[in-house]
Amino acid sequence: MENMTAKENLSLHIAVCDDNTADRKQLERLLGRESNRRSSQTGCFYIDSYGNSNAALQSPQLYDAFFIDMVSDLTDGAALVLRLLDAGVVAPIILCISSIDYRKTLPEICQSLQQIHYLDKPIKTAELSSLLDLCVAEKSKSVSTVELRGEQQTRYVLEDDILYASAAGYHTQVFLRDGSTIEIVGRIENFYMQLTAFSHYIAISSKTFINIIYLKKLTPFRVEMQDGSIHRTTPGWAKDIKTALLQSGREL
Repeated sequence: MENMTAKENLSLHIAVCDDNTADRKQLERLLGRESNRRSSQTGCFYIDSYGNSNAALQSPQLYDAFFIDMVSDLTDGAALVLRLLDAGVVAPIILCISSIDYRKTLPEICQSLQQIHYLDKPIKTAELSSLLDLCVAEKSKSVSTVELRGEQQTRYVLEDDILYASAAGYHTQVFLRDGSTIEIVGRIENFYMQLTAFSHYIAISSKTFINIIYLKKLTPFRVEMQDGSIHRTTPGWAKDIKTALLQSGREL
């Protein structure tokens, strides 16, 4: 996780799932241009590209939008949509139409879902931009709470319900104000990236971020939280923590 004290409000984490390499690269370029154009307004786009369905299904809850066109995989685009919905995905899903017309092949029960959208290939910039506007608008509706999606349960908490979070391999351990913890799916850097709409979180190392309002004591090498927990940091990170403290109006 890189130093991330300057955070945008509505950055999107986007999954591109396309088994046509040329089409996938082209969509990456188009999304990159849109990201650059919007960076000063709603934030950058973080794009992960997949050439097969199984890879895209590893951590689907990380994403704010999916762009899908799988035509040669055993799990085609329509089947991938069903698997994403079964996994509890509520983010917008955009089916990019090339050799398969998903408007006809997607099950009728899915076609009525408001999160399902279509985009014809070759992709027109104006149509892509319009769909991205929609994705940003959808994310803006859910920024007041934080979704903590674990293997067995999902919790929705307020910003200041979270004390701190630490890396746990491919998962993230989240420690809450009520004394409970939940291990959520996904790496800590991806989880931190999803919290760009909130101002109280600050990274103190590549493996931990904290809620600045619960910081009790800070030294160049150590962070102490109000719950008594101790975390390592470095002088470089500590400098950014001090900046975040000033911005929050707090004094230790």
